[in-house]
Amino acid sequence: MAKKATKGADPAIENPWAFFDTVTTTDRYVDAHVERPTYGFADSGCYALNAVVCGDVRGGFPKNKIVQTAGLQGSGKSLLGKYNFCPPLFADGYFIYYIDTENETTREDLINYAAFPPRQFKVLHFHTVEQCHHGISVILKQLEDYVEKNKLFVNPNKLAFVLDSQGMLSTDKNVNDVLSGQDKVDLTKAKKLSAMYRDITFRLGEMGAPMYVTNHLYLDPNAAATHSETKKVAGGEGAKYSASVILSVYKIAERVDKDPNAPKKEGEKKEKEVRGIFIQVSNIKNRMVHEGFGTRLYLSYQNGLSRYYGLHVWAEEAGLIVPYTKKEDWPGLELPKVNGKTFLGKKWVICDPRRDKSTWLVAPEPQLHSARYIGTILDPINEYIQNKYKNQKLGIFGDESTEEATERELAELDESVLDAANDSEIAKMQQKALSQAQALGLIDGDGMVPDAPES
Repeated sequence: MAKKATKGADPAIENPWAFFDTVTTTDRYVDAHVERPTYGFADSGCYALNAVVCGDVRGGFPKNKIVQTAGLQGSGKSLLGKYNFCPPLFADGYFIYYIDTENETTREDLINYAAFPPRQFKVLHFHTVEQCHHGISVILKQLEDYVEKNKLFVNPNKLAFVLDSQGMLSTDKNVNDVLSGQDKVDLTKAKKLSAMYRDITFRLGEMGAPMYVTNHLYLDPNAAATHSETKKVAGGEGAKYSASVILSVYKIAERVDKDPNAPKKEGEKKEKEVRGIFIQVSNIKNRMVHEGFGTRLYLSYQNGLSRYYGLHVWAEEAGLIVPYTKKEDWPGLELPKVNGKTFLGKKWVICDPRRDKSTWLVAPEPQLHSARYIGTILDPINEYIQNKYKNQKLGIFGDESTEEATERELAELDESVLDAANDSEIAKMQQKALSQAQALGLIDGDGMVPDAPES
């Protein structure tokens, strides 16, 4: 006689997902019920740069991802790596492999001019993508073996990489072609770079190893024909997918009077000198903030990247700072003094929403970018950035309110903008079709159907 079923609640009813707790996945974290570590961010030393990279003024460079900066020559890419990416990692106990592909960085330079701790870094010199890939892979393999041997879930040997620069890497093919006297176009570099990043990106993340890459922007000769951007990131499309953040940087030199107190003769221009550069930085790609989000930074050749410069862009946008107009508009506010005298130049009112209006500060333009003034509204600025520019949870699929909001947003767009976008997409598709037809020999370079060959 068959046994009766045991009475009691069905486990599948009490917890319908209980079965999946026992399923083996071969992912060692999941099978051991251990959460993957979160590595956080390294403070760059500049609040505005922190915000551009991760959407939080108190954040910075992610400690287990690839960040790439692309720009024209002399735009500050390497300086940001040496003076803003590396120092906070050194302070946190990281060892850094600095990969020099331009043969211009020495160990002594980094110690003497960038204050690198002598025991915490090594300079590697690689000429080709293959050498660079092999070198990074060999280093990562030794860490992976150490973690596996000791059955660890967090890599205790903190390390980071700087690749300066990706754009100067050659390939084995190009080197061999030159040696053999063959003048051939090298079409393998983009593929080699893609292969390198496909291999190391996941492994860097698993080991908690951040990587800072400098790269070149180049002028695209086919931009007009393809209706694309005139400046493109070097290295092909594949390398772009691996970086969590790609920043574009442009410099604007700050030229000031060499001696402002020197008397000016009639018809004579005062001698100028460059004391620093303004760096326009914006996101080409970012998984944490909106594309295009950026600001302007200030880099002093004497004091480095300003801690507070760049916040004013968002503060003014949010109405947290407004120009001081006249005394009647701001009764009761105390005017700032410089050298004991009331400042007569351009002034800004710090509109702190947490304080009574009668206690708001008035900042002289030259001192706005300081802890004393714009630094007092750091939290309101950060709240504005996170609410407007940081990637947020999207609306629930199928939610009518979300659909209505999207329709309303589209209705507010200028029709000419939508028409231009549609025309651009049509032009791109037409150009692609023409290129394919030319490649197949269906039309010639002028878009004409070639004459049929005589029989």
